[in-house]
Amino acid sequence: DTLAIAIIDPAQPEDYFKRVQPARIGLSDLGRHFSLISRLQPPNKDVAEWAAFMNGQLMLHEVGHLLGGIHVSDLHSIMNPVSPWVASDQFDIVNRNIIEKRRKVGFSDRNIADYLHLVAGALKDSEYGLADYPAIFFSYININPFKLQRNTFGEEGVGQSIPYAVAGMQMFLIKNPEMARDNFYRAWVRDTSQASIQYYLSKVTSGKLSELHLKRAAQMDYYQAIIELGRSGLSNMLE
Repeated sequence: DTLAIAIIDPAQPEDYFKRVQPARIGLSDLGRHFSLISRLQPPNKDVAEWAAFMNGQLMLHEVGHLLGGIHVSDLHSIMNPVSPWVASDQFDIVNRNIIEKRRKVGFSDRNIADYLHLVAGALKDSEYGLADYPAIFFSYININPFKLQRNTFGEEGVGQSIPYAVAGMQMFLIKNPEMARDNFYRAWVRDTSQASIQYYLSKVTSGKLSELHLKRAAQMDYYQAIIELGRSGLSNMLE
């Protein structure tokens, strides 16, 4: 297979990154094996020596997607979507499994069922509890999702949880918090290992209940929850 990577140099890097947000500086299309990357150009010359390192991390992250990799919450993984990757050039166990399985058996990138089976196998084999599957699978299913996911993951535990997690994410994105909350709770009852579910529940509940879900997500090492607790001054909730 051929992987195509295009790199752009923003004319005004600082304004560009403020406008598009850091989460948009790289974009990969697995189906077409194409990635578009914005070259990082620190405006502060004191940190310019980090430019090559940061660009290398960004490119490795996007190549990971082209190889079938998914975003995970692991702060030590190159596939973490939010952290600046200042110390990581490693793939987590889930993505190592995905990339290795894809290399051995191959699959059609446009075949949703094959891709779901691949990711399902990697999650099962790794027993990894931090993968943010609501976002992952929302991106890849749009035809009869419940049946497809049940057939992929089975009828128990995570197999029942994922359809509800994806439905919750759909409702969350269209700003229907009540339906999102109901689906996230159904997902949580069926698979209590996913910190991401607790995190999204904190977004669709309020008051002490929201704080409780955020605390639980942080206690399970969910990176965004830890960051938000720190910023809100509630980090003592982790003690």
